[in-house]
Amino acid sequence: MNTLSEPIERACYLCGGNIFDIVMAGNYSFFLLDSKPVPFRAIRCRRCDFVMTDPPPSASYEDNSFVEDSDRLISSAHYRLRRLRPYLNSRTRILDIGCSTGYSLEEAARYGVQESVGVELCMASAEAGRRMGRDIRSIPLQECKFGDGQFDVVQAHHTLEHIPALRECLTEISHITKPGGIFYVTQPRYNSPIVRDSNWCGWFPQEHYWHFSEKTLIRLMAEYGFELVTYNCPLHSEYGTAKNWMYVPKRAYKTLVKVFRLGDMVDAIFVKRLT
Repeated sequence: MNTLSEPIERACYLCGGNIFDIVMAGNYSFFLLDSKPVPFRAIRCRRCDFVMTDPPPSASYEDNSFVEDSDRLISSAHYRLRRLRPYLNSRTRILDIGCSTGYSLEEAARYGVQESVGVELCMASAEAGRRMGRDIRSIPLQECKFGDGQFDVVQAHHTLEHIPALRECLTEISHITKPGGIFYVTQPRYNSPIVRDSNWCGWFPQEHYWHFSEKTLIRLMAEYGFELVTYNCPLHSEYGTAKNWMYVPKRAYKTLVKVFRLGDMVDAIFVKRLT
């Protein structure tokens, strides 16, 4: 970990601190920008440990290209709904923020929930989902005008890191989640021991404003009235898949990652406090 030697003309988004350490610096080439690697650094606030991309992304989430219902997205949706199954019934109203084409909305409906709604700012993905009969809004969450406590379950998977106005978004999520309701969130986890260089997919400096550890995510959610129910730290490469490992070393490695929470994602379920 290196301390920034030169002054930086920005403050920590969460606490306003202005002393940072460098978590990572280099050229990101997992996804290229204009066929070129992207120079960036991830800086951590010494006061609150929150990590930000520096410089901040210049592209917006709306610029994302269309992503179809791939096998990976379908498998991830099934994984998440299995995690949510104890909270789903005929009276459940569920919202998926950053739902892509909304495959998860259709699957949730098959569980017999009362309402299944999505928010997706990539217009091409949202329109593709609407053509399949899925209820998707294509405006920022704060503009959707959902009611106070309207939803029993709110999901946001690989979404919060894309949102520059993070506090405003979390305020709205807290507002629309029913007391006693569930907020299910998945984030890249930069502090995993397997994150070793600037090409880790989770850095994505073109679009990711923020980077989370399990501790900073749990602490931030508590500020908005959410208490942790359970979390795990799976591998991004294995998330939502249902592979049958053929080799003992791979099976053992996957087990170690699960038991010791070593993966490069944090997958957490929170409950909205009653008061």
